[in-house]
Amino acid sequence: MVAPEYQGRGIGKAVAEKLLAYAQSRLPPGGRTSVQLIAAGGKEGFYEKLGFRKMPGGGCGFALRRVLHGHPAE
Repeated sequence: MVAPEYQGRGIGKAVAEKLLAYAQSRLPPGGRTSVQLIAAGGKEGFYEKLGFRKMPGGGCGFALRRVLHGHPAE
């Protein structure tokens, strides 16, 4: 979470992209995983821009998920 006074500067996006890149790099060839999170209410759009999709529910903010695929086996 980025403090409100620092939002809009690309910090949250950089952190999320770094974490996703790390998860992607750890997949075996042909592997697959998903990254799931619960967004603070009203912040779902930020994650949707990063490729996350809303999941059913949403009691304390929407749950979102992004599926990652490993590179095809050679």
